[in-house]
Amino acid sequence: MLWSFSYSQQYTNITVKDGLPSNHIYKMVQDAYGFIWFATDKGLVKYNGNTLKTFTTKNSLSTNDIWGIHPTPDGNLWYLSKTSKLGYIKNDSVYAFESEVKNEIFTPNYTSQIGNQIILTSNSRAHELINDKWKLVSEKTSLKKGTPVYLKHPTITSYETSTNLDTIKLTYKNGNIKKVPNLKKILTTVHYRGQITDSLFYWTADKYYSILNLNTLKLYKRNFKDEVGISKSQHTRIQLINNQIQITGRGFVGILDENYHITKTVLIPKKLDAHFAMIDKKETVWIATFLHGVYKLTKAKRSIKYAYEHENILKTNKINDTIIANIYNKGFFKYQPDKKDFIPFINQNNYIFSSNYIDSLKTAFYISENKIIRKKILKTPRSLILQNTLFIQIKLLET
Repeated sequence: MLWSFSYSQQYTNITVKDGLPSNHIYKMVQDAYGFIWFATDKGLVKYNGNTLKTFTTKNSLSTNDIWGIHPTPDGNLWYLSKTSKLGYIKNDSVYAFESEVKNEIFTPNYTSQIGNQIILTSNSRAHELINDKWKLVSEKTSLKKGTPVYLKHPTITSYETSTNLDTIKLTYKNGNIKKVPNLKKILTTVHYRGQITDSLFYWTADKYYSILNLNTLKLYKRNFKDEVGISKSQHTRIQLINNQIQITGRGFVGILDENYHITKTVLIPKKLDAHFAMIDKKETVWIATFLHGVYKLTKAKRSIKYAYEHENILKTNKINDTIIANIYNKGFFKYQPDKKDFIPFINQNNYIFSSNYIDSLKTAFYISENKIIRKKILKTPRSLILQNTLFIQIKLLET
């Protein structure tokens, strides 16, 4: 199922006017308790549906520029940034931890989430929180391309990219090595990568995404053109929210099924200039922008169909059981239930005043700037039938 919505729909826009510390939003997630969190360049924000609470350096964050957040099943909300202390928020208390290496600065571009654990991963290092210290578990020691990538897995320790960038070699704890071929395009154009469960590793690019099952070594390749009808999408990321694997990028957000196809897709209009979105437990869509804060669209509003959304709709009236819409410079349109849409009824290329029905005359009057159109309506036991239609043009007197 595919949903899309227009820029003119009635979604909610949350900005600094509503209490956000900044309209620059990096990411949004929903934690295990149902709270929505916004990562901004001026703090981390918790939203309970009514009020916003901002956490900053005054609350023990090591920086206000928080560009990554991960909710874990145990209720922790992990925060990421380039800084010397990283950790999580739980029960509105901030916990921050340093590296075992003194004064080390973290740059976790490719952080992985495995259950309740977070692995801080950059281009050269990987850290795991052990005994309240971030312990270095993997490090790039040379500039060669085949540097191992750390994996948190029961039997696999890491993978190494081949020199030709077309194969990865998985190293097992017992010393065995297995190869996964046919990765040339994936490894040469990857934008984001990471581990999302104890058995899944992903790569994303502008036109496609790939998921490797570490248990079966089966590789799934999907392109956005086939999945959501978009040939290219920037900033594509995969994340785990509410026990669902969600995928988002410019123009869309969706949920991956058991075969890693995108389902429950929501298309996002270009006018919003959004770069990230997520779907919460109630199927409300949250959309992040760098200039306009957050947009929110509920499931109920997402199912609304809009007719003549860019037209100047002057008024609607009910003529007996028929809804009439007056559209400037186009005329009168009536709602047709079987088509669930408004169809042209009386063409008028000028200003529309109103439509009215006088029961004693059994007549409907359609009034525009320079004429009145009268339609005789007779009732039958089963329906209303338009009969003896008379078009009488009456020049309106100036008042």
